[in-house]
Amino acid sequence: MLSYQFEQPFVMDTSKFERTFGGSVTPLREGVRQTIAALQSTR
Repeated sequence: MLSYQFEQPFVMDTSKFERTFGGSVTPLREGVRQTIAALQSTR
């Protein structure tokens, strides 16, 4: 069981990924907005 992963908040750090591969990750709110828009456009 992996429930221990949800017992305390954790911080995601993308700095190493961004240094290695360039670019940047999509902020959570923007990702959710884009996902909802994409799902709504398929109806």
